[in-house]
Amino acid sequence: MFSATILQLSLRDRIFIIDLENRVELPASALREFFDLLFLDKGILKLGMSCVVCLSFKPLAHQIWFQFNEDLVQMRAAVPHCRALFEPENVVCVGRMVAELLERTEKLKDCDVVLNEVLPPPPKSDEVEQPENTEDEVENPVDTNNSQPKSPQGESVMQRTVNRGLSYMCERVLGRPLDKTEQCSVWDRRPLRSSQLRYAAMDAYCLILIYDVCCRWAQRLDVSIEEILKQQEPIRVSPPLLSEEF
Repeated sequence: MFSATILQLSLRDRIFIIDLENRVELPASALREFFDLLFLDKGILKLGMSCVVCLSFKPLAHQIWFQFNEDLVQMRAAVPHCRALFEPENVVCVGRMVAELLERTEKLKDCDVVLNEVLPPPPKSDEVEQPENTEDEVENPVDTNNSQPKSPQGESVMQRTVNRGLSYMCERVLGRPLDKTEQCSVWDRRPLRSSQLRYAAMDAYCLILIYDVCCRWAQRLDVSIEEILKQQEPIRVSPPLLSEEF
């Protein structure tokens, strides 16, 4: 089983990349204690996108953002016997947040107007990048305005955004894609290259920007961001059978 090799912690003004393989200076016991304090605290909001997670301390003047490089499975492999990684509290998916806001927006008569106000124009790739291209799709290309065209499966561009990964989410919500060139590079070789550190940092920081857009989007819909966050179910992962993890 693969295990995570780095941990990304991002504030609004600085980002930390923590070496999980340096167990001399950072033993597993210290990481377990840190994760328990962090992920079991219901007062700390953890934001994520798929396997990506960040967090925000309240009040908002004291924000810290946390991001997994891989998923919780790899984190549990790197730090075993950690209950917090099986039952994290107050973890919210940014992708689902966008989907919830989209669903509420699409019910409005002025849907296109609202989307034009809160989001950049759709990327040009949406005009030609259709799932399972058919003759009907070629004859009816996606408009270049900020409307939300439907695919033959009834799926809008923004709904597909949630399933296309963080890079496309950045492009659709922020107007620029996330450079994923270093995503599949060798992360257990030390020292990490500057390009790897840059990727790891931006991979965490972009979630702050997406969350900020979601806050403005919710305000435009006259709903609180807390109401949007409450729509998501808590993350619960059962430990393996006969496990003595805890």
